Amino acid sequence: MSITDQTNPPQSQSRLPRNLILVVLLVVGILVIVMPIRAMIRGLQGRSEDFSIDPRFSTYYDHQGGQDLFGIPISGAFIEVETGKVVQYFENARLELDSGSSGGLEVKASSLGMMLGGWETPLIYAGEAPGCRFYQDS
Repeated sequence: MSITDQTNPPQSQSRLPRNLILVVLLVVGILVIVMPIRAMIRGLQGRSEDFSIDPRFSTYYDHQGGQDLFGIPISGAFIEVETGKVVQYFENARLELDSGSSGGLEVKASSLGMMLGGWETPLIYAGEAPGCRFYQDS
């Protein structure tokens, strides 16, 4: 007569529920991450169609490359609080109304690199540096 211990079931039976729980948690975790991202993307896709090019920017937009260069508008025109300028954002650019040299307003593309990147002035070549190569402008 063999006596088996009923308090400890074989390992294969005890791992099944644990693995199932891990799979369910993994699926729920993925859904918690993916669903908000998909909703945000759907919202952004619908928004870009709601904006049109402000008439003050349309001539510049058309003559400087239009949708191929600037992309479609992603905002309406508005007065920017920091600068007091009228601006409009596009997929690839920011156009602004600025006082021109003739005293009137003119449209220009903003220097987004300077605004967002805070670029430093270019390095000045000051002679040979060990381990470095210098290439002249062509």
